[in-house]
Amino acid sequence: MAQEEKIILNADLYDNPLTARKGDYVAKPRITGTLYNEEIAARFVNERSEFRPETIVNILDVCDQLKAKAIAEGKSVVDGVGEYLISIQGAFEGEAAQFDPEEHSLTVNYKMGKTLRDILENQVVVQTNGAATVGPIINNVEDTRTKTLNAQLSPNGVLVISGSNLKIAGDSEDNGVYFVPVSGGEPVKAEYIAINKPSQLVVQVPNLSDGKYQVRVTTQYSTGSVLTKLPRSFDYFVELQVGDSEDDSDGPSIS
Repeated sequence: MAQEEKIILNADLYDNPLTARKGDYVAKPRITGTLYNEEIAARFVNERSEFRPETIVNILDVCDQLKAKAIAEGKSVVDGVGEYLISIQGAFEGEAAQFDPEEHSLTVNYKMGKTLRDILENQVVVQTNGAATVGPIINNVEDTRTKTLNAQLSPNGVLVISGSNLKIAGDSEDNGVYFVPVSGGEPVKAEYIAINKPSQLVVQVPNLSDGKYQVRVTTQYSTGSVLTKLPRSFDYFVELQVGDSEDDSDGPSIS
């Protein structure tokens, strides 16, 4: 029986913010990129070279549509990656209360699937690379207009960025919150920051053009009283959608 190929997952160690004990760390995986159906198709071709990439992309896109529609119908969709089930967030007052998009939102609950679970248990080797240079870390972002987590950006709306060491501090002109176009181009800097705390930034989203963006935080803030000499940046790996998306990435978020 052929031995399964091992997958190396690199991780960095960070101070555990939940304890005061010195030397207590948590590990965060290094996110090394984003794959769309085109990239999955290219990997598929490497495994099954007789298939054309455009054919595979078409099949994957159709599968995405069919699965998404089934989830929207209230079906539990199960594949090797996970089980997906729609849910409704928000409180309803009274027995006859109706869904109100201003008060309620749709999201998707996720449970790990067997194929993914087996790979994580049997093939992944975690390699820690020591304590990381402490800088800003983004854990998630919430668009308050659409009430979506890690999914959308509303131009001129309000974005809540949660994490650690986020406070914008220091005299460098590079410090600030940026929206970086995934397709290339100059990052757009947020002009107004309403809340500026180590654990949370609340910023006004610039008037961005339609497309995909990543959020970048650059600051000289440190946990001590002394600012760092040079700014440090953190690019949030999640790609956020402004406007319509051809790949439905602006659909319900997964919680």
